[in-house]
Amino acid sequence: MNMNRFSLITILVLFAILFCTTCKKEDNQPIKEENEEDNHPVKIEGLTLKNFPFIDGSTSTDPLVRIIAGELLGYDYHWLPSLDHSWYIQTDLPKGFVEQHLKSSQTHYAFINLINKSADLILSARAMATVTIIKVVRRKVQAGRVALNE
Repeated sequence: MNMNRFSLITILVLFAILFCTTCKKEDNQPIKEENEEDNHPVKIEGLTLKNFPFIDGSTSTDPLVRIIAGELLGYDYHWLPSLDHSWYIQTDLPKGFVEQHLKSSQTHYAFINLINKSADLILSARAMATVTIIKVVRRKVQAGRVALNE
């Protein structure tokens, strides 16, 4: 019985060593077909830098917004370490496009920008407080910028 246990442990250890030493980081990359022109498989026909929606959101969703824009428009992105040992996304998207179309105004202001039509879409990790929505709508109604249907 001890011999079977020893054999099993030996086989498991050898398998673990073999498994951990045969894979390189580059081996995990998807294989690109010879005739494949683009490594960004997600596309929306007709979507360009000029007609891309204005996206705002919470600061926590900023990397996701940049990845989505990069994937949809065919630009690469890279995770890079910052000086404080956190990570950030660097995209190959044009700087002017990022500054104009991809905002991270924080959750509250992203919702305000959506309500004010300064943003077409927002990504947020949490919902906006109902009280804030009511205050914004009330101000717009009082200013005559929103008509309420009865």
